[in-house]
Amino acid sequence: MIETTKKLEADGLSKDLIHKLILRSLFLLYLEDRGATDDNLYQQINPKATCYFDILYNVKDTYHLYRKLETHFNGNVFTIKEDEMELVTKEQLAVIRKCFISGNEDTAQVDLFSEWRIFDFSIIQIELLSEIYERFFIRV
Repeated sequence: MIETTKKLEADGLSKDLIHKLILRSLFLLYLEDRGATDDNLYQQINPKATCYFDILYNVKDTYHLYRKLETHFNGNVFTIKEDEMELVTKEQLAVIRKCFISGNEDTAQVDLFSEWRIFDFSIIQIELLSEIYERFFIRV
């Protein structure tokens, strides 16, 4: 995640926005892996989407999901600034996607199994996720 942050910062995103994108992704993947997302949550946004990673291919779809969840969870994780969607590109979302699927984008490794993920959030306790959230937002 550190390398992802550096890459996105070099690409012009603020640390605040990068941290929000990573935290939103952590939270969504946690919910998804725990089976806490509605089966058709993603299809409501994109009929071909079956998971969060499918949504990340498109900036408009990604922010549609974030707005939907901002309404559902009256908290800080999904609070979206007015101009935020215009600041994020499809390529930057691909970096986020890559971070959670196979790690650092700049490795020389070939992705043999492009949809296999290096993280399984179903085994992580909510307290750890809360700790990550708090530490990230203390720095932001």
